[in-house]
Amino acid sequence: MSEEDYTRGSRSAYRFMMLHCMQNLDVETEPEELEKKVAQLLAEREEAIGALRDLCRDCGDNEWSDDLHLADIIDKHLGRHLDR
Repeated sequence: MSEEDYTRGSRSAYRFMMLHCMQNLDVETEPEELEKKVAQLLAEREEAIGALRDLCRDCGDNEWSDDLHLADIIDKHLGRHLDR
């Protein structure tokens, strides 16, 4: 078995597991619905980033990139400042 075959098989298995998890979490798995959900989540993230930038400007620090995980932004750049 080549490395390419292994990678392709591994990705296929992970894709299957992800779809199985999504179905059990009641997430729509039809392609059109997934695209809609991704668009909604991207828009929601952009709004959250804007709100966090405002909060961090007033109560924390803005020393983070827009692609940082939201929980890390809240914990490291806002929450720690609020604990003081």
